[in-house]
Amino acid sequence: MRKALTFSAIALASSMALAAPVAAFAADSHGLVSAATVKYQAAEISFSSQTVAPGDHVTVTVKVRKGSSKPTVTSAAFKEAAVPMTDDGTGVWTGTATIKGDMKDGTYPVYFAGSGGSGQADLKVADKRSSISLSATTAKPGDQVTAMLKMPKGASKVLVSSQALGNVTAHQAMDGAWTATAKVGAVKDGVYDVKYTGIAADGSRLSGSTKLTVKADAPVPPVVSSVTLSKNSGVAGDKIEIAIQTNAKDAKAYVDSAAFGGKVELKDAGNGVWTGTATVAKGLKAGAYGVDAFAGGKKFDTVTFSAKDGGSGGGGGGGDVTPDHHVKPHGGVNTGQAPVGFVTSND
Repeated sequence: MRKALTFSAIALASSMALAAPVAAFAADSHGLVSAATVKYQAAEISFSSQTVAPGDHVTVTVKVRKGSSKPTVTSAAFKEAAVPMTDDGTGVWTGTATIKGDMKDGTYPVYFAGSGGSGQADLKVADKRSSISLSATTAKPGDQVTAMLKMPKGASKVLVSSQALGNVTAHQAMDGAWTATAKVGAVKDGVYDVKYTGIAADGSRLSGSTKLTVKADAPVPPVVSSVTLSKNSGVAGDKIEIAIQTNAKDAKAYVDSAAFGGKVELKDAGNGVWTGTATVAKGLKAGAYGVDAFAGGKKFDTVTFSAKDGGSGGGGGGGDVTPDHHVKPHGGVNTGQAPVGFVTSND
């Protein structure tokens, strides 16, 4: 004998979000239930990336019951008033949205609605194109602190501001590397925001922040240095721009690597930045070579440069490179000179 179900049980069964076929029940006039197989799929939304940057493109996917109307997808983070969506015929709709160029870091809801269901999901916006670090995260009034910034190629009008440091114009060492140096003012002990702003080559806004702790009894800030190569790989004859940022006293800086034929002296570009150009040595075998970086008379890092077979040509992308390999430098001297076009004043 078939067991009758109450209407509340029927409602519960029909509301369950099952992706696989399920049995739907309907009661007859005697309260008995007959079964029929139907497909039911919960409406859902997803993104090609959960974290995006201003100006990025993100693919939005909405899954609903086959035959449902086109869902409307909206968000305050999107340039589009409604994302254009295309159906693949199975109830899966996809579209591409563009994140507004002036969106601030934060989490933004993305809404969808249609005959197949409605809902929302959060999308995180974080400007990944730029970043800031400090030569000291704790300092006392009168201490000198350098902000080291990574910015996209073509950035301009980079400014660092803080209640503890004041407003400081950043100076460009090379594409991607900027610095701003200031003394901690006569402020009370506490934690202060250090913010930066800038303009990307496409006109969009760059921004970010970090923290500086001020303590009257803080120790002397440590020496902090970093090295940046314009390319982390190349072939014989390639020109590689080098920048070292440091707060070391008597900070004469240079690099030493077999990849560049030996020692490459850098010139003082001001504001704690030393720059120069190295040439990838002729006859160099393909492989990974260590580039030892020195400032203030001490080696502070070894980063990797990968030599490739072939004539002159492009190498890998620019930016800080990581010390994955360590090799002993050898070879002759190839002194570098400050590269043309380096900017050490505000745009």
